[in-house]
Amino acid sequence: MSRRGILAVSLCLNLVLLAVAIFAFRRPAAPAVSSLPAESASAPASPAAPGHVTNSVVITNRFHWSQLESPNYERYLANLRGIGCPEKTIRDILVRDIEKTFALRMAKRPDPVGFWACGPERESAEAARRKEIANSREEMRELTRRLLGVDYVKGSSDFDDLAGQAILMFIAGTTREGAVEKVMNTFKRAEAVRDEIREASEGVITPGYEVELARNREQTLAQLRDALSPGELEEFGLRFSAIKFMEGDLDDFKCSPAELRAMAAAYYQTVGFSGLNFELFDNEPDMPPAKEDELLARMKIALGDRRFEDFLRDTDSDFNALSGFVSEANLPGNMALALFDVRRLAERERSQILADASISGPARHARLEEIRRATLDAVRAQLGDPAYQDYAGRGMGAWIEELGRP
Repeated sequence: MSRRGILAVSLCLNLVLLAVAIFAFRRPAAPAVSSLPAESASAPASPAAPGHVTNSVVITNRFHWSQLESPNYERYLANLRGIGCPEKTIRDILVRDIEKTFALRMAKRPDPVGFWACGPERESAEAARRKEIANSREEMRELTRRLLGVDYVKGSSDFDDLAGQAILMFIAGTTREGAVEKVMNTFKRAEAVRDEIREASEGVITPGYEVELARNREQTLAQLRDALSPGELEEFGLRFSAIKFMEGDLDDFKCSPAELRAMAAAYYQTVGFSGLNFELFDNEPDMPPAKEDELLARMKIALGDRRFEDFLRDTDSDFNALSGFVSEANLPGNMALALFDVRRLAERERSQILADASISGPARHARLEEIRRATLDAVRAQLGDPAYQDYAGRGMGAWIEELGRP
């Protein structure tokens, strides 16, 4: 509920303010429009039998939210209006409840391929999910229009929207009562704090700005750990790790669900939960070079040599060209991976020298030239002289010369 909604409730009735404050944690999910009871909220109640006490709602100073709640949205709306709740606040309450209901309904539906599918199956499943979200939004529009006379409008936060909620539930891997809502609220809080930090900084990145962002990140991670059980937290981390691959590195690499999970596990084991990139904070750290090496080593073990080479071939254009050259030159099949490692380590060493401010100009040049010569000798020894001449003649050895340039 918005802050304006809460203020409106306080002007209306203090007891309702208390109820709204605890609403998100106590309100059970109501059925979607397709499962609403046929009963109309406006129908008159049946006369009570003599001596029989009816179950009508009585508002006293011993207020309970259950006195207003109803699995029937029409009844729920009538109850809120019956205590004089402002229309704006009623809209806030019901729209939020409807969003939650529809998102939970989507999250609990069986996925035809499962989270860990990838390739064409994943693309097909995502297309179906987008269509289902669009259909659900239309249902929500019809329901809010019928109940409140207004169209459903996406919330100000990505996590207020049905699509954002459904995606987060899908990634979380759990529909346990309360768990997903806590995760959702954690991300919404983090998003709001991030926006406040941005606004206060007025676009100027200062040390204090970075400190505030880092604090927001740590608080969010701590709240996520509290919201999920150890098993849920691990699955959550694995799925976020998989998203990292599915968003960038798996456009061409067609993997099996088991391979996707193995790669996600390699990434998660490398960075840990604290190293996950939630794309919600402005201070996401780059992966240190040593961690990149560790990740590649873990992925090689997880996939095996042949599939690891397939992964590199499909996701790294330089390795793809190198692999093609090795095949055409009838060189051993593991030659491409060996040369890939030589280049990666040489470029890593060059970067470290360039980043070291303690190395002077002449000394830096000498060190870089040393790396260039050592790398040239290593590549020539790996390929043999005839193959190296072919390799250099195709322009594929230009990166070696680049090593010696400051």
